[in-house]
Formats: sequence, structure tokens, C-alpha cells
Amino acid sequence: MNNGNNKFKFYFIIFLVASIFVLASCSRCPKSCNDFNDCTRDFCDKDTGYACAHHKIDGCTCGDKECEKDIGENECTCAKDCGKCTGNVNDYVEKGCVDDICISKLKDSVELLTQTAVREVKTSYFNIDLKITYDDPLNVESSEVTSEFRLEDINPAIKDLKLTGITIYDDKQILMNEILFSEKMDSIKDSFKKTVVLKGYQVVDVKKKKTLFMDIAYEYEQKYGDTYKTIRSSQKQKFGPVLLVSAGTI
Repeated sequence: MNNGNNKFKFYFIIFLVASIFVLASCSRCPKSCNDFNDCTRDFCDKDTGYACAHHKIDGCTCGDKECEKDIGENECTCAKDCGKCTGNVNDYVEKGCVDDICISKLKDSVELLTQTAVREVKTSYFNIDLKITYDDPLNVESSEVTSEFRLEDINPAIKDLKLTGITIYDDKQILMNEILFSEKMDSIKDSFKKTVVLKGYQVVDVKKKKTLFMDIAYEYEQKYGDTYKTIRSSQKQKFGPVLLVSAGTI
């Protein structure tokens, strides 16, 4: 009889302890309610039944685990949601923020050198000095190539000499950029300057430097007897070698 009572007491004590434990746990909040969302207020109390609650903070967007590009969030304005704008692209280019836009840009450690190539645009009828100024490395997404022309000699048998355009391309005939214009050169020492802003060149090999070419288009009126005939042609000039890099908006 005593054995039966002892067993009953034992199981009753176990039940009582378990009940106390359950009741205690039901009236106590977890150690942490952090949902790792910066745009929620995390709390727990008796009004929540001692369960974690997460209320959205009005006006908060950065830190809510969603990269909302339609409201201007990106790697630079909200790295918490969109990821960081960092990392190497290659030995010369890295990711970085400029004006809250994630771009690839030249590393600060890369030395940017200004190079100058002096050439002659020379035919039987005229001679023009040409100076090409460019950066090395040359950023094919935004760099400028500047050309300065000066007339050194002209044959009286022609008139209305004009330079009409510049085309820049690489040694594989891949177009980098071109501009069209109409600059008249009538007298010795007439000069002008043109700048080509590179944009959209796709093939970049940072392992070796490239030779670049500038094609200069021109036209003039050549005298034949009592009349003049329009002559149009172009001349290719080489410059470089130069290292090409692509650094622009990602």
C-alpha cells in the first residue's frame, strides 16, 4: 500500500514541477526578439502574450532587408539592403561610390599619365601639324582624347580646305568613337582643337597595351583648268601604345 502511495507522490511531484516550468515559461519573454530588421521595433511583454512582436517603423526603408531601387536605394545609399559597393574589378579598377552611384573606377594607386603624340597630316597639297593628347591608362568609358591641328603649308592650287571628322579605333578595327565637324583652314597657322569623349567601347584587355589609330577626314576644292573639283579623303595616324581600362557605371 505504501508503495502505491509513494509512486503517486512521485508522479504528482513530477507533474507539479513540469506545470510550474510551463507556467513560468509562458510568463517570460525570450532573451532576444531581434529580427535583424532595422525598420521594425522589436518587443515582448504581457500584452503580446510574452511572444515577440515586430512593429514596422513609419518612414524607415533602409534596413528592412529589401533593396527598393524604385525609391533610390542602391549599394551606395543603402548598403544594408543592397550590399556594399566594394571589390576589385581587375588590377587597375575597383568598385566605389561616386555621387551615391556605384561605379567601377581607377584605383587610387594607379598612376595616371598624360601622353602626347605629335604627328603630321601631310599630302601633296597641304601639311597640318597634329598633336594628340590622351591619358594612360585610358578609360574607354569617359576619357577624352584631344587633337590640336595647325596648318603649316598649303598649295595655292587648292582652296576651301576643311577637316570634317575624327574616328578613333584600335588595332583590330574596333570603333571607339567618332565626331563629325567642318573646320575650315585657309591661312598658314590657322588652328583649332577637338575633343573626343570615349564611350561604350566594349573589348578591353588589361594584360597588354594597345596601339590606337585616329582617322582624320578632310576635303578641299582642287583647281582643274577653269573649274574646281571637290576632293574628299582621309588619313590615318597612329598613337599609343596605351593601356585601355573600362571604368564606369555598373
